[in-house]
Amino acid sequence: MNVRSFLYAIACASALALACGAHAQALVEFCPATVALHGEQTVPSQDFVVSLDALGARTVSGSIAVQTETGWFLVSVPEVPITGHQVILTSSLETATRVDFYSQPLAIHFAAPVTIQRIWMAEAKATGDGAFGWEARGRVPCDPDEVASPGDHRPARYHSRLAKPESPVTLALAAPVPEETPLGLDCPHPFVGAKIRRVQEPVMPYGVAYQDNVATVELAIDARGHAVDAWPYVPSPYRTVNDATVAAALESTYEPAIAFCRPVPGLYLFTFDISGENQ
Repeated sequence: MNVRSFLYAIACASALALACGAHAQALVEFCPATVALHGEQTVPSQDFVVSLDALGARTVSGSIAVQTETGWFLVSVPEVPITGHQVILTSSLETATRVDFYSQPLAIHFAAPVTIQRIWMAEAKATGDGAFGWEARGRVPCDPDEVASPGDHRPARYHSRLAKPESPVTLALAAPVPEETPLGLDCPHPFVGAKIRRVQEPVMPYGVAYQDNVATVELAIDARGHAVDAWPYVPSPYRTVNDATVAAALESTYEPAIAFCRPVPGLYLFTFDISGENQ
């Protein structure tokens, strides 16, 4: 399925935009995988490295859509395992661990240097994803997400590293295939990130030592702008602070992201700093 027909199909089948969740794990996803672009691009290049991210282990195949200054492309993705990797988070108050799920590095080579303006999983099929339920749905279309992997947006005061050193083997993907300009670009601002309308301040527990106290939750916002689920991402040393931040993120109100001139769902981070700066 090319980019143009794929985008038209999801615009006409809004039911496919419903979240697929594993409620027992307090996790909600809107696509079987997301695309994380490695490194920061400062000049046009022919070579890029990405990985596929998810909220749980699985095997994913499909296609990646890429918007560049020279046009649009599709990159075919064979079956790629997404596995869990323990990450250690440290601050002045604590050391915590979290399991992130991502694939081996995937290499994309363009025939000529380009600047990537937007990259996302255009469509994906997952197997072995358990309670998330994607396997039963087969190949599904996905919306562009304006935010890259949440790992690119950890609070600066935290340092993260893999629990065990890794030397992953990079898998070369098939050459990008040029595509027609997609539908859904005929509005003043075809792509707009999600916004917070009203921040609900967390009700903080009494007697907590507030120095360097930050809690970050990951938040699922549907295409109506509703917060449908949230869970700790970078925890505070205090569970009561984490609970208060999750509750505040869910009670805050949002405007959904816009992609191809229509509202789309996505996963975002909500960070509460005890100094009163909320993001």
